[in-house]
Order: sequence, then C-alpha cells, then structure tokens
Amino acid sequence: MVRAASQQTSKAVPVGEIEPDKLYSLEAFKKASGLKDWALRSARKGGLKMHQAGNRKFVKGSDFIEYLESLGSKTA
Repeated sequence: MVRAASQQTSKAVPVGEIEPDKLYSLEAFKKASGLKDWALRSARKGGLKMHQAGNRKFVKGSDFIEYLESLGSKTA
C-alpha cells in the first residue's frame, strides 16, 4: 500500500540541551542546537566562537550560551 503525500507524517528532529561544559563536534552541535547551515553561518558572523583542530570544527556549549546572551543584550 502506498501512502499519499498528504497522509505521510513528518518526523521532527529532536533538539537536545546544550551543556556549558561540553565540547561539541560541528555535526553534534547542529543536532543539539537545531541550527541549520545558514543559521550557523549567521551565528559565526555574529560572534559565535568556533574551535578548529585540523580540518574539524568544534563549539563549546559555554560559547554558545554566551552568544545567545549577547543577542539578548543587542535586542533589549
């Protein structure tokens, strides 16, 4: 039996919590934060710190929290 496109259910990707003392690989960070590529680029340009080891990039949870807090002060 084939389902019509309107009958298929979409599964949302669950978003986890960002822990301040954890170092996330870029892929793990994207899953945990729910940010897509464009939003992540925007965050980097807006001041989110990234750490690089070889050709891999990482984000510290505390850096992301600081970035979010800085957004709050910009909009207030």
